[in-house]
Amino acid sequence: MSAFPQQLEKVVQALCEDADTPRSLAVSMLLKYREYGQLVSLTTDPGRYTSAERYFLDVSVTELLRKYKGFEIPGIDRAGVALANFWRSEKACAQTNARMSRFLHNGPFEDPADLQAIESLDRMKNWISDALGDLPSWRSFSAHFGPGATFRDVGKYTTVPDKMSNRPTMTQSCSLLLPFWERTAWASALIESNPCQSHPEYVQGNRFTTVPKDALKDRGIAIEPSLNVFFQLGVGDVLKRRLRRLGLDMKNAQSIHRQVACEASSGGAFSTIDLSNASDTVS
Repeated sequence: MSAFPQQLEKVVQALCEDADTPRSLAVSMLLKYREYGQLVSLTTDPGRYTSAERYFLDVSVTELLRKYKGFEIPGIDRAGVALANFWRSEKACAQTNARMSRFLHNGPFEDPADLQAIESLDRMKNWISDALGDLPSWRSFSAHFGPGATFRDVGKYTTVPDKMSNRPTMTQSCSLLLPFWERTAWASALIESNPCQSHPEYVQGNRFTTVPKDALKDRGIAIEPSLNVFFQLGVGDVLKRRLRRLGLDMKNAQSIHRQVACEASSGGAFSTIDLSNASDTVS
């Protein structure tokens, strides 16, 4: 087991001393005696508190080391936990799809509440249709690269020159957009410099892998084929521009949310909620 940094331990112990609660004492003792597994497994239940200040103090010391990557906890397979969460989320999505399928195929409807659901879904579809509008023209569509890895561009070979030099990858369903890619300077340069690698390689889908998240589990991610990402980012830009016209600024959403959360913390007008596996369970 790797040693915990002495300077960091001093900081944590000082914060525990300042908090001066039973929980901070527990955190201090677990850290002192190197009980890292118990330390990162601590939780705080807001329903057990009558004081917001006491809850804040306990959450602060409890969560402080949750994402510390240096802990080596015996018996914890972080990648395995991430994979199990992936399948759990997929199961939840499958259940949602089964529950909603009758609304996509016009029945059968057995519950009077289904009629209300249909009306709500119709309103949503109409709003989305009006918000998105017509398909963009090719001239207004700007596909581009992202900063990260793709299906075949991995490790340190993820720069734009790497991606433009390697054989592109794509799924079969993305092949409908292949004529648009063939018009790009990327395609022309690849055909000229390396014609044997210029025709995209078809792959079944993305590749699941994990990256560090916290001391108990990794985060599951999907590495997409290069041409899929290329077009997805272009479509994303179009969606963001059209939503911005309606006052939904996705480009600057993070900074806006940060400001609102700060104001909510000081004024108490709002609260936030953090859902587990939220993005993974959008079916």
